[in-house]
Amino acid sequence: FAGNTKQTCTVTISTTNNIPIQVMLTGIHTQDEISCLVTAVDISDKMVAAEKITVEKGLSAAIVNHLPGIFYLYDEAGNFINWNRNFEMITGYTSSEIGSMHPLDFYDEAQQQIIRNRISNIFNDNENNGIEVELLTKHGAAIPFYINSKTIEYNGKPCLIGIGTNISDYKKIENALKESEQKFRMIAENTGDGMVVFGANNTIQYTSPAYIKQLGYSQADELYRSENQIYQMIHPEDRDIIFGDIYQAITLKETRLIYSFRIRHIAGHYIWREDNAQFNYDAVGNYTGANVICRDITSRKQAEKVL
Repeated sequence: FAGNTKQTCTVTISTTNNIPIQVMLTGIHTQDEISCLVTAVDISDKMVAAEKITVEKGLSAAIVNHLPGIFYLYDEAGNFINWNRNFEMITGYTSSEIGSMHPLDFYDEAQQQIIRNRISNIFNDNENNGIEVELLTKHGAAIPFYINSKTIEYNGKPCLIGIGTNISDYKKIENALKESEQKFRMIAENTGDGMVVFGANNTIQYTSPAYIKQLGYSQADELYRSENQIYQMIHPEDRDIIFGDIYQAITLKETRLIYSFRIRHIAGHYIWREDNAQFNYDAVGNYTGANVICRDITSRKQAEKVL
């Protein structure tokens, strides 16, 4: 406490009961004497609060880094504040590189304007609808992601939080299904036999040109025709037998059934048709629909009758 000025120092000690005490020592130097003012404050609550904040920060970091997808947080100026390890691993950028980047840097030119508008809409309207994007990595690869974003207040300012799921496998399946559907349509539309696809509720989902030609109804008439409507079109002597066989096959989880019956043409007469049905089921055995190849066998039936 040498000199003529008042000086203060602060130390933290623990009592014999391990209670943290903050001690403030203030030296006061006057002309006549030197004195020391001692102030002691129990800071247990502060220490507990600080420890709780530390634990919560650690827990938050653990949760963020164990998310299955990517996570990031940036402010309205596009400055990254936080992100998880998955974001670094997937994009290939280091922590220091991401810290100096802008969110638009992760998209190619074709997507940047879309993303720019979306960011603006989220900050202005808090729009939080998901969006499919292609995230651009450091090495130029484009990885499909489904991103959900919304605004939050962080340290007193609006920020955007984003969580993304890698949908590469989904896209591969989607593309394979599209390719399979294209092949199916190519076969269906270039074969003499009719083809019809039924949904899980046994309504018609697709009919080929040859199928339309067999009965004379339009595409609009056939699409979404219900099983009750089809039942009414089948000859009264055949309908219960055919529907009984189909329902039994589905109940027994059979995959194929061939049957013949008479069905009414748009002109009012009946034609004979032979259907080769393939029944489809999901992984747990629920019926999901059927693909049916339909052949007009009226001429064959007439020849058999003559014989």
